[in-house]
Amino acid sequence: MARAQGSLAAPDPSNAASTKKLTWDDGVAAADTVVSLFSELSDLVPLAGPFLAMGLGVIKEIFAIVQDVRNNKSACEAFATKVMETFHEFAIAAKSAGRPILPGSSAAVLLEPFVSRLKAFLTEIQNYAGLSLWRRTLKRDEIKETLASHNHELEFSILKLTSQATLVQLIRSDYESDMSASTSPSQPSSGRRNKIDLPSTLQALNVADPEVAPVPGQSSSATPILDIKDQLHSVSIALRTEIKRRNTVDEGKAGANAEGQQPSNASEASPAGHPFTSDEMLQLRRLQDQMKHMFLRGDGEDLEGIFVEDDSASISTGTGDADPVQSALAHLDDLCSDTVSTTSSKTLRKMLDLSKDFRNIGLLDESLAVAQLLTALCRRNVVQNGYAVDKSNLGAALMALSLSLRLVGRHDEALASSEEAADMFKQMAAREPGKYNSVLARSLGILATNQDVQGEFSESLGNAQECLGIYRKLHQLKPTGFALDLARALSNISVYLANVERHEEAFKATEESVKIFRALYAAAPSDHEDELALILCNYSNELAAAGRHTDAINAIEESLKMTRSSYAFQPAAHEAELAVALSNYSNHLAQLGRRQEAVQAIEECLKRHRSMFAARPAAYQADLARTLLNYSVRLLEDGNFLAGVDAAEEALTMYRTLHAMRPAAFEDKLMIALRLYAAQLSQAGRSKDALDAIEECVTKLRVLQARRPTVFEAELAKALSVYTTMLMIAGKAKEALDVVKESIAMYRSLRGSRPETYYGDLARTLCCQSIQLTGAGQMDKALEVMEECVQIFRTLHASRPDTFAVELARALSLYADELSEAGKADEALKVIEEGLKINRSMKAFRPALFELDLARLLSTYADQLSDAGRGDEAIDALEESIKLLRKLHIAQPAAFEGDLARTLDEYSHLLSAAGRDDDALKVSRESVDMFRSLYASQPALFESRLARKLLMFSIRLDKAGDHDEALSVAQESLERFQSLHKAEPEEFAVELQRATEWHADLMAYSDE
Repeated sequence: MARAQGSLAAPDPSNAASTKKLTWDDGVAAADTVVSLFSELSDLVPLAGPFLAMGLGVIKEIFAIVQDVRNNKSACEAFATKVMETFHEFAIAAKSAGRPILPGSSAAVLLEPFVSRLKAFLTEIQNYAGLSLWRRTLKRDEIKETLASHNHELEFSILKLTSQATLVQLIRSDYESDMSASTSPSQPSSGRRNKIDLPSTLQALNVADPEVAPVPGQSSSATPILDIKDQLHSVSIALRTEIKRRNTVDEGKAGANAEGQQPSNASEASPAGHPFTSDEMLQLRRLQDQMKHMFLRGDGEDLEGIFVEDDSASISTGTGDADPVQSALAHLDDLCSDTVSTTSSKTLRKMLDLSKDFRNIGLLDESLAVAQLLTALCRRNVVQNGYAVDKSNLGAALMALSLSLRLVGRHDEALASSEEAADMFKQMAAREPGKYNSVLARSLGILATNQDVQGEFSESLGNAQECLGIYRKLHQLKPTGFALDLARALSNISVYLANVERHEEAFKATEESVKIFRALYAAAPSDHEDELALILCNYSNELAAAGRHTDAINAIEESLKMTRSSYAFQPAAHEAELAVALSNYSNHLAQLGRRQEAVQAIEECLKRHRSMFAARPAAYQADLARTLLNYSVRLLEDGNFLAGVDAAEEALTMYRTLHAMRPAAFEDKLMIALRLYAAQLSQAGRSKDALDAIEECVTKLRVLQARRPTVFEAELAKALSVYTTMLMIAGKAKEALDVVKESIAMYRSLRGSRPETYYGDLARTLCCQSIQLTGAGQMDKALEVMEECVQIFRTLHASRPDTFAVELARALSLYADELSEAGKADEALKVIEEGLKINRSMKAFRPALFELDLARLLSTYADQLSDAGRGDEAIDALEESIKLLRKLHIAQPAAFEGDLARTLDEYSHLLSAAGRDDDALKVSRESVDMFRSLYASQPALFESRLARKLLMFSIRLDKAGDHDEALSVAQESLERFQSLHKAEPEEFAVELQRATEWHADLMAYSDE
């Protein structure tokens, strides 16, 4: 067997951590000892390794939550201090060793219990913070007891740690095999491989039997401890708990069946652990497929390591495979039945399978613990022997460990693992490219994914490009062998190119990927239909972004057809993919203005996700939550505001549950759900609830942004933009102006690093600021800001007309309003006519989508014409607008009744000004009747509008001589204003006084 040249190189400590130094937030109170220790540890992050950055970030988050809930602060400080003191021991040991603690090292295995307890407490305190005030009070003592328990567990774990000198030795032992001068680089450092005697049954796992792994050049007695059996004992406890839970569920179902009851779907024996997002499910399937074929047969003995599986080996997707619980039991039993060599391919293979089993069960922390242990063993084999097969095994173990770390939200460590794997395979591929280039490409692909998650978009793209370059060369040499890898690499790089606004290149990459997948599908339809359907689904999104909406619909319909075919053959295996395709189809239909079809598609998607969720809650809760959020948007577009709020509320409840279980994986999605929920509440007229929701969102995002600025700054800027609108509605103009300035400053900062990505967001926020400045009477400043907004949209429209036509036209409409208000009527008319021209041109190609915007622009145009004294032209413009709205209203009454009612009201004013009082009265009556209908269905949103329209209609009736109906309508208006005044006295005092006086005048006239 050939021996690899070189050894595990120590990473440069100066490059060990790519993140900025963590600092304590001034607004978070803590004892001086806590802040001082935190600062000292922060300085040690580059030397200690990524575990420390992750741990300090969690501690910051815990303190921010504790400060907010104001309970158990002293107990929390004691717990955090103990954790940081333990971290300090490891950090100082790493500094003394001159080498950071890497994920999957012996030191990392020893650290894992401390990290797990810290993360567990974060989850508990987050759940506690989510309770109402009185429930928090009830649980205050319980949290205190939990802290005491964690402290006790930490003390017990600390007792098991070895001395500082032994920790240093342990860290060094995971690195270079040539640390001892007596070790030859061309020969194994030892004539034998270390063995480990494990107990014969699972029940005996609690018997201590540590592995002693000698460090080259030292005696065994001085070697640090790596207690493998203790790790297996810990994971076996979690497995037993899961078995008990399943047995309980089965007994409950059996009892229900015996009594003739139908068991609840929500009680199915689904994984009790962590739920997966749909993206994670796809990543799992792809990575496990790559691990199955990690090393090509026939390339030599060095590549036939532990990750070569039989062709018949199955990848668990949750459907139709062997029960992962039983599989995990079998693997644990095998590992513990005989004396097992830690270096044998059989042992390592079973450990990899055990980690996968735990992942499929949903026990992600246990899966990670096994992956850490597996990687540590592979790392030790490299140090002791240094064969190429040992390095190959370590590299592949690091890639699997990277996924496990990412699934529990430990992104810094996931990135470090994938970086180490990629660096290792780069060295091996440099020596023997023909043997290792394919594995290097896979490692670069995984590294690119982790960098993308961390917001390192340029670095991610660079590695994806290198990965793609390798696959292109391999594909040229072996077209059939690497066509699938090349197609996947092209699909992935299109995402990374889009991240840096290189849309044309992204589109070309996707097109090339689709072309390859079509060829693969033509040669072997059954093997590639599923993945081609998925690629076409993504392709449809890029076509839509490029303005090719007809092609986008064709692509998604082709994808949907394939997926329906697969679903008909294997419903359980393909229902999730069908639901995703339906969701995308709904989005594309909505973009074309085919709103009813869009609602039907998302309703079918929702039905399927509810069915899957009922059968496997943990696996499909995330997908159901996302679908509910999309459904709420479709309902909003359809004018069904109340149902939209209900759907958004259900989605938000689910995201809160998911976030409580896996904060890191779902914190971004919870923030998006909160922001959209706030917008839905505002649309439904629930302004106070909307303000509460967006304030919660902004508060949480500030904490997240302080911890991971590159990931959350953009979302915080977006939330602040929504927040400023809510503040305006609440009459808090000064606060709104302060918030919008902060949002704009963030977008300008974001544009500094990625100029094109946030250009549109900046323009939208500038538009919002201009409206606020107008309301504050700062017309000159408002016009200056709106001019910048319009100029940005002109630039964007020039490069991507289909994408930005609507927003440019809307911005021009608002700009025209402001110019008119500033007394610049001629300029206002020119601006609105430019907007109309854009809209009319787009309506010719996509009438369903642009008719509503054209109708609204015509209404604004009529206002400008009226202000310019061109009353007849204004009436003509408004009549064209009403004609369009009547057509839309007939097709979808609920969606367009509000627009039609408002436009008819404006029309009545123009008719009255033109002396056409009879026509004005007739139109006003129709408008009022519509406002009555709108109030009946959505009282909170339309009560104030109805009250005002009724008052004006009463005045017109009186003018027409119909005094009795005028009095009746005035009474109705007065009742509405009284109701409004009772809820908000200051807001409606003046209008109530006016309505009261008008009603009194009519009563007096009636008495006469």
